[in-house]
Amino acid sequence: LAPAAHAATPRKVSCQTSHECIWVYYNNAQHTTETGTLVINCSGQQYKSGTTTSYYTYDQYACTLER
Repeated sequence: LAPAAHAATPRKVSCQTSHECIWVYYNNAQHTTETGTLVINCSGQQYKSGTTTSYYTYDQYACTLER
């Protein structure tokens, strides 16, 4: 069972405050080959690499304070 395809632009899935968000882009709906990534870290900085497509996965993780 292949993961569902999502919309191409990460702006449609917003990154919640105090979360790190990661989009990984693929060449097709079967996610055969990774083509790019977008990461928004806990400070709100964006890091992009490769090429975005209309096929991606999205994950988010709560930011924690380290002491």
